[in-house]
Amino acid sequence: MKLTYKKLPYISIGILFSLSLIVFWPGVMRPDSLFQLQQALQGNYTDHHPPLMAFYWGLLNAIYPGPGLLLMTQMLLLWGSALIFVCLFKDSKLKWYYVLVPLFPPIFGYAFFILKDVGFTLCFLMSVAILVYHDLKNKRLSVWINAALFILLFYGTAVKFQAKFILPFIILWWAVLQNNKNIYHLILKTVLAGSLFFISITSFERYLNTKQEHSWQYVKLYDLAGISLDINKNLIPQSHIGTPGFTLENLRKIYETDRVDSMVFVGNPTFLKRGATEQERENLMTVWYKAIANYPLSYLKHRSALFNHQVSKSMAKTRNEILSYKAGVTNSVLQALDFAEEYGIMGLARLLTSFVLYLPILLFYIFYGVFQYKKSPYARPLLMMNLSGGALIATLFIFSMASDARYIYFTSCMLHFSHPLAYMTWKKKYKLGGK
Repeated sequence: MKLTYKKLPYISIGILFSLSLIVFWPGVMRPDSLFQLQQALQGNYTDHHPPLMAFYWGLLNAIYPGPGLLLMTQMLLLWGSALIFVCLFKDSKLKWYYVLVPLFPPIFGYAFFILKDVGFTLCFLMSVAILVYHDLKNKRLSVWINAALFILLFYGTAVKFQAKFILPFIILWWAVLQNNKNIYHLILKTVLAGSLFFISITSFERYLNTKQEHSWQYVKLYDLAGISLDINKNLIPQSHIGTPGFTLENLRKIYETDRVDSMVFVGNPTFLKRGATEQERENLMTVWYKAIANYPLSYLKHRSALFNHQVSKSMAKTRNEILSYKAGVTNSVLQALDFAEEYGIMGLARLLTSFVLYLPILLFYIFYGVFQYKKSPYARPLLMMNLSGGALIATLFIFSMASDARYIYFTSCMLHFSHPLAYMTWKKKYKLGGK
């Protein structure tokens, strides 16, 4: 009986993993997913969406057509990460938290979506779980574990632009676990490892003959539009105006504080457009820098409005929202949503998945981790997980051109997987696995 009880957490994870696949098979796709599936089928890649995800999808599609195997990959990463934490806390009641935490709406709300944000998040979550395990067990990472980490971080970084700003924190943590106490050695290892990742990703994209679309221009155009409307003066270069008869009043009518889409993806021609030549792109960057330098408050006002949308939006999607994607929606998904709405679960889920509720906790964990760093072995994992999540939010504040709860999915996972670490940091007299 005792042996069966010890196995129960692992059996529970196996059952929940299986149920997740059955209910949400083959996964829910959005327009971005369909575009990447098209690239996967044709073998033509652009950098507007991550080419590695499309390439990997193409390999899976040859085995089983559709998004099903990508969903399985994501579920293996999610429940596998939880399993690592269960093994870490196998002698503590906290293991049951990790059995159930993948079902918490802020985490499970996007786990079944076939999206680059989810792929990035879950690869990094698995990497972090491995690092936490070895950190708290005070174990060195084997060659095979290091190889697995490289693959996970390589894929996660390659499929999400903002991931490259999170990677240094993860690499620094990895370097610390190599028993490097010399700060110069830590910095050197972090820089060398980071360079290896970026060189590998760039080389792979060149191997795939990835077409550059210079989509970064949309962010700069969005910023210039927001600043222009605030100061009531057009700062957008003529070379990037697509609609004849451009006026600020017309811009004001279509400008949205939560996304750039209406200005750059709607209409033929679109209201604003990317620069076609290198000179036009360089000029856009110059104008952008000058606009921020001359009108910093207008820039911050524009960015703050977008940030407010970002942390306020819910991850929990209603039946109508899911149906609006018009792709990959199965009856089992709709039935699950109907059940959630009928019994009031959806309303609660939408409340719980608005990150504005958790932002103060994230900031507290970062400061608490710093304060307790030398007092508790749990403080370092607590700090590094939430520092990485906070770094993503800070990066989005500057580089995002839209707001969606999925963009901070990684931050949400880092926070909610770290709650037991905060508790154990507080209980600093407890040893690992203590009851």
